[in-house]
Amino acid sequence: SGFALSRMSSRAKAGFAMAVQSAAITGYMILARKPPQWLLSPALMAISAGIVPSLCCIPPSWLTTWAGPHVGLFSGLQDIPGNMLAMLIYSQIPLVVKKRGWKAVLQLYALQVGLGACCMAAFQLLEASRPMEGSPFLMLETSGGGHAKSLFEG
Repeated sequence: SGFALSRMSSRAKAGFAMAVQSAAITGYMILARKPPQWLLSPALMAISAGIVPSLCCIPPSWLTTWAGPHVGLFSGLQDIPGNMLAMLIYSQIPLVVKKRGWKAVLQLYALQVGLGACCMAAFQLLEASRPMEGSPFLMLETSGGGHAKSLFEG
């Protein structure tokens, strides 16, 4: 999906995100209802296909433009909040299963995908309204040849 997303406008990406992640939500809701065996594979395929675009929510090309020479740092830092949230959520899954069963867990996953779809669509729409053109971490030096200088450099 990264290849397809790189060829779409930001507005089209927002619509695409909502469509495919809706498929993932549907897949989770089908699994939560203990479907007949013939529906298991289609539901799992819908989930797999629907959550993949979230891996490209912040496209590498956008992050490279925004972070400039600090792209490695920000590539790692962008994962920290999501990984911490996932750790918190997964630590509660055994309690949810004991109290409410796997149906509640699958519904929670559907909710997470839905919230992720909204965040991704919002990001893409914001990018469409004012595209990133350069890194705020770079500024032109007014003297000395006009080369780009990082804000983190002296």
